[in-house]
Amino acid sequence: MLIALLGAILTVSTTVAATDTSSFNWTSITPTTDLQYHDCYDEYRCARLEVPLNWLDEVDNRTAAIAIMKLPATVPDHDASFGGPGGSGVKSMFTMAHQLRTMIDNNRHYEIVSYDPRGIGFSTPRSQCFQSALARDAMTLQLRGAGGLNQGINALRYNHAIMDSYAEICQESDEAYGEIMGYAGTASVARDMVAMVDKIDELRIKASKRSEIRERGKKKTKSDLPRLQYIGFSYGTVLGNYFASMFPGRVGRVVLDGVSNAYDYSTGPGWTTCLADTDKIYDRFFEGCYSAGSLICVLRGVNDTSPSDIKTRVESYIARLDKSPLALQYENTPFILSGNDIRMIIGAVLYNPVTGFPVLASRLAQAIAGNATPLVTTLVKVGSFPSLSDDYDASTANDTIGQGHEAGLVVLCGDGDDVTSKDLAWWKSYVGQQVSRSNVFGPYWSGIRFGCSSWRFRANWRFRGPFSTPAADKAGIADAPAAPLLLMSNRLDPVTPLSAARAMAAGHPGSGLVIQETMGHTVVGMYPSSCVNKILADYFELGTVPSKVTYCQPRCKPWDLGCGTSTTTKRNAGFPTNERAPFMMRKSPLGISTLLEA
Repeated sequence: MLIALLGAILTVSTTVAATDTSSFNWTSITPTTDLQYHDCYDEYRCARLEVPLNWLDEVDNRTAAIAIMKLPATVPDHDASFGGPGGSGVKSMFTMAHQLRTMIDNNRHYEIVSYDPRGIGFSTPRSQCFQSALARDAMTLQLRGAGGLNQGINALRYNHAIMDSYAEICQESDEAYGEIMGYAGTASVARDMVAMVDKIDELRIKASKRSEIRERGKKKTKSDLPRLQYIGFSYGTVLGNYFASMFPGRVGRVVLDGVSNAYDYSTGPGWTTCLADTDKIYDRFFEGCYSAGSLICVLRGVNDTSPSDIKTRVESYIARLDKSPLALQYENTPFILSGNDIRMIIGAVLYNPVTGFPVLASRLAQAIAGNATPLVTTLVKVGSFPSLSDDYDASTANDTIGQGHEAGLVVLCGDGDDVTSKDLAWWKSYVGQQVSRSNVFGPYWSGIRFGCSSWRFRANWRFRGPFSTPAADKAGIADAPAAPLLLMSNRLDPVTPLSAARAMAAGHPGSGLVIQETMGHTVVGMYPSSCVNKILADYFELGTVPSKVTYCQPRCKPWDLGCGTSTTTKRNAGFPTNERAPFMMRKSPLGISTLLEA
């Protein structure tokens, strides 16, 4: 069995294609302390596992219910070809579970299991600040009107006031509707994963009827303890790194794909190393457009003599919108298009250049020629203007409110250092530094930590490292991983750069590193070839990693004609969806769930 964290900062809201998640009522499942699966969504099985709310206090009898979903294997639960568990993202199961099982199968018949971390999605209590859609929309529209954080001290002051009010509302809601926000940190989620591993093992033993010794109460030895089989993407690499570092003796196989720097995540100003390669991909957009020619990239003009001509034209358009935002009507509603709107769109496209670059080029070309409606349509789809958007995540809790970006703030603010004492001068400097790292995405990325500027909650259990493990012990006797960790990165990643993967690998002796020679976010997300698939399959079956850094080519690269189009319905790509705040990716700042239609 493989448990996969499918997505990023505790996102469970990647776009679900051809599946209505409201068709199954999770509240019909009574949470249990053992693992009891129920039929759900046709081919899947679902459970709600009851765990302690506070792992650090044995007398605290409050609980949380973790929503777990699996794609069953083709053999019974007691089949010896199974492994252990790991991650997050019930909804992502619909878009990625079959792909993952195909990639790693090697005739091992793995189940794929994922879950919503405590406080998120179908897990309860739920981190939710607003009790009405109107209240959430009101804040979203105020934030949009405030402009980006790079618009000067007045914009910072206004945004700070909104975030202070927002944090107060969240505190009141948490107290009134079920305390969870102080107990949803990554360390607690990692401990939940240990419980999941144990409960899955218990279920397997019951199914196999091979448990007489254990049923008599014999204490497990280290070699008896069930271990985790895990693949995590983006924020999932943070969680995987926490788990491996906190519970090394519970590691069976751990893959980190699109690796985030866990030290930068958990200490200091925070999120300062993410944009090292962002603008390099941005420049590749213009270079690729020029090389592809105007028949493939309509943004290239007949008089362009170099990629810089295209870039100058685009940035001149953005600068005009910075100086004078474009006023237009969209579906009989007044709408303002700003320069930061365009930067956000471009930054989001960098997550998947294969499908995103051609469509971005087309929409920018139309906008520069005077038709900005396609770009506005994009902003509406991402929820930046909620009164026009039909993209509410109502199915998450069978209501009409949806879960806002508090789902991410609960975790990243609780895990990181407290920044509530920082004044506006500090934040102005922080924003300036992020913009200097990436002119295109820095203004937007600054809002991730700025969302913590008045946050009231600290995780009751914080882990700040060291993010390291002992050398692997294949015999499973020592308190160490049964196999080295496997890390994967694209050559250029917009928010989890290769440098982060190298830095994290240094803490895990013998770990393997795979570099895919492409750009975009996560290796699995960027059309991997058989090179990656074989490494993954061998790793999960045999526990082997490449002896040296291995380089793989993808199946598709940006501007390849017809490449990647067959997968866009399963991996919708190009722009973020389900986002509410204009300066913060609501649920997944590291791994954006995306939506782009030609």
